[in-house]
Amino acid sequence: YKKFKYKNLWMDSSWEVNIAKWLDSKNIQWKRDRKIIFYWTDLEGKKRRYYPDFYLPDQNLYLDPKNKYKLEKDLFKLQKVIEENNITLIFGNELEIICSLEKILTNEIK
Repeated sequence: YKKFKYKNLWMDSSWEVNIAKWLDSKNIQWKRDRKIIFYWTDLEGKKRRYYPDFYLPDQNLYLDPKNKYKLEKDLFKLQKVIEENNITLIFGNELEIICSLEKILTNEIK
């Protein structure tokens, strides 16, 4: 697959770049840091690592854009990450993530 560079950071998809640009356009602070790691348990009881694509510190939430294929493949993992770590993780395609963020930000402003 193709990697993309934005603000001297490597991104795994054009969706990630577009989300980063959208966050910047809204002046939303975000981090992309491989030091942010969560553990989850697979169906065999093995502990696995998960690295979120984005962390929004002011909202204390994580983002993970996924295409339809990856979402279907990773849905169990994402649900386990949320459940076992008690975090807010928004996942889906680029548009779904942006729509979810707009709803969250609208509620924060009210």
